Amino acid sequence: MPPAFIAALRLPFHSRQQVILGDGNVHSLDVHTGTLEWDGQRQRIEIDTADTTPLVGVAMMYGYKLTVEDIDGGKVTIELLLNR
Repeated sequence: MPPAFIAALRLPFHSRQQVILGDGNVHSLDVHTGTLEWDGQRQRIEIDTADTTPLVGVAMMYGYKLTVEDIDGGKVTIELLLNR
């Protein structure tokens, strides 16, 4: 999540970690904590600070089907696969 969003939300600092990006470069990122509602349930999560469009982590997607229409204006759908 962009630093300006994290600052505006006053998310508490958690730690600093190194990550390897898709291009193979290693970067250090600040990690903050927050709470979100996912599929009707509140969950505590770690949030990486990065100047990019916010993304949902892969761990959140376990048990769901993600469909992406990879065109301008395409739909993105998330469907529950497993009953909880």
